[in-house]
Amino acid sequence: MDLVLCIPVLVMLYLGNVIPMTASVRMWDRATVVCDTNSKKHVVEENSDRVVNLDANCQSGEIAWRYSTTYVYLKFRKPSPFKVCFRSNAIPGMEKYSVYKMDGSPTYAGSPNRDRDICVMSSGLNLDIALEALDTFYVLTANFKVNCV
Repeated sequence: MDLVLCIPVLVMLYLGNVIPMTASVRMWDRATVVCDTNSKKHVVEENSDRVVNLDANCQSGEIAWRYSTTYVYLKFRKPSPFKVCFRSNAIPGMEKYSVYKMDGSPTYAGSPNRDRDICVMSSGLNLDIALEALDTFYVLTANFKVNCV
């Protein structure tokens, strides 16, 4: 009889722990971009759809994304042709993410490490990039710099 009385309590305790965890997944499933514009840092966008539009004033920055999705899409727009370079402190052979140019079909550009930056040239005034995590990380960050050519 005591077991019958305990079951509803156990179910409520279980649901009380599971529902907040599942409801908060969207909150933590985000990408954040901090841009450096004329030596001032600001958060450009923090969202769950993983598509970030960067304005023409963004000169450099850092992208951070959480582990539940492996891609982040970046859309750069500038008034003249440019290149974007990604850098990482990862040891060669232990790279954390790959860079793809999204021009029609994805084109692999490389995986940055502490010895090698990966740079991608724009096709005109626009550049769409996808960053792919190479493993599951709680938070993954990527640094970039935009240079006019």
